[in-house]
Parts: sequence; C-alpha cells; structure tokens
Amino acid sequence: MKIQVEQLDLLAPWHAITMRAGYYAVRVTVRLGAIPIGGVFVRPVRTRVVRHDRLRRRIARECGSAIAKLLGLAAVRDVEEVLLSSGVPEPIRGAFVEAHSQRSWPTPGVTVAIYTRDRADVLEACVRSLQQLDYPNFDILVLDNSHDPVPTRERAEKLGVEYIRCLASGAGRARNAAVEQSRSEWIAFLDDDCRPERNWLKELVRAAQDADCRCVCGPVRPAKLESSADIAFAMHGGFPNGFTHRVLTPASLDCSLTRPAPAWRFGSTANLLVHRVFIQLAGGFDVDLANDEEADLFYRAILAGHTVHYTPLAIVAHQRAWTRKSLRHWIRASAGAAAIYHVQRVLRYWDYRSLIELAWHRPLALARALASAIRGRSRYPWSLLLVEFRGMIAGPVTHAAMRLRRLGKSNAAKSQARRPNRKLGATPIPSPDPATLTYGAPPRNPSNRAA
Repeated sequence: MKIQVEQLDLLAPWHAITMRAGYYAVRVTVRLGAIPIGGVFVRPVRTRVVRHDRLRRRIARECGSAIAKLLGLAAVRDVEEVLLSSGVPEPIRGAFVEAHSQRSWPTPGVTVAIYTRDRADVLEACVRSLQQLDYPNFDILVLDNSHDPVPTRERAEKLGVEYIRCLASGAGRARNAAVEQSRSEWIAFLDDDCRPERNWLKELVRAAQDADCRCVCGPVRPAKLESSADIAFAMHGGFPNGFTHRVLTPASLDCSLTRPAPAWRFGSTANLLVHRVFIQLAGGFDVDLANDEEADLFYRAILAGHTVHYTPLAIVAHQRAWTRKSLRHWIRASAGAAAIYHVQRVLRYWDYRSLIELAWHRPLALARALASAIRGRSRYPWSLLLVEFRGMIAGPVTHAAMRLRRLGKSNAAKSQARRPNRKLGATPIPSPDPATLTYGAPPRNPSNRAA
C-alpha cells in the first residue's frame, strides 16, 4: 500500500498529476507560493490521472477558508472560481505576491547541528542540501554518534564541515555537546534524514524576531509514503506538521484547569532553532527524555517568561523509510518519554494537570482509539495502540530504575574516592569528570562559514 506525494502551487500553472503504478492514492500538499495551505487526498479511478476539476473541488472544500483569507476574498464560495489550472488570475495574484513579498530582517550567526549515527551517505545528502540554503551566515556542525567514526569523519572532512565525535550514546547528549561547542547566537538542530527547503533557516530566524522568543520549530513532513509503516506513522501523528502559525506563551501554563501546557508534540528536534545562551542557562537537553527532550525545553522557556514559536514556513522533508520494527520501537519510546515528561512536571513543578493527563486523558484516548480499531472504524492498527499503552506504563518504571542505578554508581564512585589505597599506601587519583569524556572536538574549521 503506497501513497504518492505531490505538491501544487496555486499561483503557477497546474501540472498534470498521474498516479504511478503500485500506488492507490495521491497526497497533494497545496501551497500559495512559499506558503503551505493544507493537504488533500485524491484517488484517481479510471485513467489514474487526477482531473483538475475534481482536484479544484477538493481543495476548495478542505482548504477554502485559508485560501480566502490569504487571497482577500469576500467569501469562501468564491475560492473555486479563482482556482484555475492556469494559476490564480490577476490582479488577485499580483496583490498576493506584493503583500507577501519577503522583507529584510536581521540574519544573526547560526550553527546548524546535524545528528547522525552510522549513516555517512545520508549525512552527505543532508549537508549538500544545507549548502544550498538562502542564508548568509551559518556554520554546519556534524554530531557523530556512530559505532565506527571513521566513515562519518572522512565524509565531514570531504565536505569541509565541523565534526564532533560523541562517545556517549543518545541524541540529547550529542546536542548538548553542540551547545558547548557552538559560539553562534542561535543553534539550529536537524536530523541527517531531513532535507530542508531553501528558505528553511531564513524562516526560522524570521519567526525568532520576537524579543521574547527563545525557541522556534517548524513542520517535518514525510517525503514519501511507500509502505504501511510509513502510512501508520503519519496516521499516528508523526512529527508536528501543521499549517498554521502558533505561539506558546507564559499564559499557556494556565490555559486549562485539567490539561497541562501544550508543550508536548509542539515541535521536534528534527527542525528546531534555539537561542544558545538560553539553552545553556536552562542546563541543556534532558537526556532522559529520548524522544521528547524538546518538550521539556519548551516548558522551561515559557516558565521563564519567554515564548516558543511554530512556523509552517520553515519546512523540512523527512526521508526515513519506516519498517514495522522501527515504527514499534519509536512509538514505544515516544510514549515512554511522554509519560516520563508528565511525571517530571508533577515531581519538579507540582503541576497536577500532568497527573490528570497521564492518569485519565491519555488512557481514555487510547481506549477509545482501541475500541474504534477493533470495531473496524479506524484503519490505524490496534496492535500499535497496545505498543503505545505498554510504553506509557513502562516509561516511568524504567526511568525510576535508571535513576536509582545512576545514583548507586555515583555513590559507589564517591565512596571509592574517599577510601585509602591500602596497597600503595596513598589515596587514588580522582577519576576525570565524565562530562569531559562525553565528546571530543577537533579545532574549529574557519573555512566552514557559508558564503
């Protein structure tokens, strides 16, 4: 089961969309120039060609209100009249282009940190796409968590980008190493299997012009839906990929009496811009939140009186091909990290709403989704719902055991350091700080600054 992914710019002449062999539907992302509007699904039946009149009706029905607002139309019913296969007619098109033409804004220095693990070829494709960005002042830094660092290091040297070898496993530790290494005002985080659009970094920085802004995130859209696992990941929610601009403010902490601040799944570290000084003062990413460390960062930002922005204009395409095994592992880890996140809100900040979310809202939502799947009212696999439920229960238990084990090792190390060395008749030399063994970085490469 495959879904073909296409894009359609309503300002330009519409190209013919033909469904390829082996695909059963087409997912069309609708745009007005650089602005994404929404997405529609179409299933060509006979000739496997998406007819323009059918696509026009579908776009007007599902995206009509957003198009009418952007084009300045008096009513939503007028949308279908301007959706011509030759493009939006004049003078509406000219007025839209003039109103949304790019204005200049400050472009501070940015370090783009790419997390990678045993995928040198995928990393090279990501760096090549970054080198085409429309941004004047940025560096590229590779965070290597590979078992064998040689291929990735050689590829980084070939591409002329900076490189950090992260000995301790975990994306959170690698990103914390990037925070210590960087000297730019902002740090943009990206995964090696993501391909940013040319204006990606400029749009992230554009949203950061708010004086109180400390974090900006953007959509991570699937580049392909080639298997049932890819489709299930998209149905699960995947990475955040909404089409509207949103802002988390300190007022979001008290927006509901029974729901916590919506920092969870607001954005993703696969497409994230963070102010360097803020993240240093905040203590970096929480390494215990493997799949939701950005949620903890957003929560601390609004708790400190700052804002977090989500901009739909800073788009990256996610190239990863999911398998059943990798999808189950991701869902279990994500559900466990979400549960740990809510437990931390309760224990650290006494936020009782996270307890309600964890003990009532989330189990109830899973139970309803499971009932719909069992009755055949949902195409989402019920087995994945069970995986998510088990991850939600196991996450806090595993986290507590890990913290106790870490505390035991720390106490044992302190006891060993205080104990005299009877064999040599002297106290042992203290072990170096584990933080200094987390990573090692070569001298910065001055030729890596983009022109």
